Amino acid sequence: MDDHEKVIGLIQKMKRIYDSLPSGKITKETDRKIHKYFIDIASYANNKCDDRITRRVYLNKDKEVSIKVVYFINNVTVHNNTIEIPQTVNGGYDFSHLSLKGIVIKDEDLSNSNFAGCRLQNAIFQDCNMYKTNFNFAIMEKILFDNCILDDSNFAQIKMTDGTLNSCSAMHVQFYNATMNRANIKNTFLDYSNFLYGIHG
Repeated sequence: MDDHEKVIGLIQKMKRIYDSLPSGKITKETDRKIHKYFIDIASYANNKCDDRITRRVYLNKDKEVSIKVVYFINNVTVHNNTIEIPQTVNGGYDFSHLSLKGIVIKDEDLSNSNFAGCRLQNAIFQDCNMYKTNFNFAIMEKILFDNCILDDSNFAQIKMTDGTLNSCSAMHVQFYNATMNRANIKNTFLDYSNFLYGIHG
């Protein structure tokens, strides 16, 4: 197991602690455990020296205890209670299988990114380029895509409830076998998109 795999494993363990907490409640004992994970992650991450553009994600301890705001930084590091999202092979970002509760991303280039298997609850994507982004098997609850480019993206087998696509371009999108309950799609281009076997209510 290389340092990158160790970092990802530690981040996943730390996220499980966050996700198990009641909303807005962190005890001193839990905070100490999380702090130790940050130290361990940083020690491994410091051994990985490359110039890849990656992203760090702030963990919000106040309300939802969730990933909140995304910024650009260099290298795989952990600093000031942040974790970083590695790049995909196509130059996007790999958020796969994370619980992204309450994430807000505005005016970012997320093309070729991977959100496969993510839980996206109360998430907001605004003015984002999400060309060829993969959401396969993602769970979306009260998600908002506002003025986003979603062309050639993969929404196959998603489970969406109370989701909104507003003023988006979603052409050539795969919605194959997607479950979309109470979806609100308005002012959105869906030309040549595939809704085969989808469930819409």
